[in-house]
Amino acid sequence: MAQALAPSPALPKPASRLRALLREMWKHRMDYVFIAPFYIVFAVFGIYPMLWGLRLSFSRWPGGIRPMEFIGLNNYVSLLGSDPLLGKAFTNTMALWAWILPTGLGFALVVAVMLNVRRLKGRGIFRTIYFLPFVTSGVIVAIVFSQFLDKNYGWVNLLLKQVGLGPVPWLVEVVPAQISITLLLHWMGSGTNILIFLGALQAIDREMYEAAEIDGANGLQSFFSITVPMLRPVLLFMIITPRLA
Repeated sequence: MAQALAPSPALPKPASRLRALLREMWKHRMDYVFIAPFYIVFAVFGIYPMLWGLRLSFSRWPGGIRPMEFIGLNNYVSLLGSDPLLGKAFTNTMALWAWILPTGLGFALVVAVMLNVRRLKGRGIFRTIYFLPFVTSGVIVAIVFSQFLDKNYGWVNLLLKQVGLGPVPWLVEVVPAQISITLLLHWMGSGTNILIFLGALQAIDREMYEAAEIDGANGLQSFFSITVPMLRPVLLFMIITPRLA
């Protein structure tokens, strides 16, 4: 004999769900007030320029107060079909990425291991230096680097002149410009990578290093036998994330 099924509870109406949501938002209204400045700034200086650039890519605009004309995909067709520098720019970008990824992660790992040493003097100063680009605008970092690397008045060339060497056109010629961009990207990306590596290093049980030291392992052996295997999930995450981005 079939058993009677209990009636399923009625789903709330959309209007009642909306009222419940509004009541919940009103109850936490002060929370939204405190987080609103961040989202306002992000919308003005992040989302709006991105949408404006997207609109501009589908338009022809002489500039100034003259009207913007919608031209569809013509800009993309012109870029892909007739720009002789596109292939070279793509090749240089891929080569730069292939060089930056392994060397950047290796540099960040070495710095993180050094900053994780408890006996290191001035550890807070070094952390500030390497974390500074993490909280600094990319525009500001670019301006500072341009002041450092200016051919005539840059601090780097002034130091080279003091030791009897000529000025180097860091921002003009191909090879010096590639070196400059590589160093800039290393410094800009090091803060995030070092922060992730430091968190992973501090999560490793210190007893593992103590046991290895008792067994006679030196620092280098402990690094490759304990540190690197324990950091494999973090390394995999940091290798995949830039490729997805």
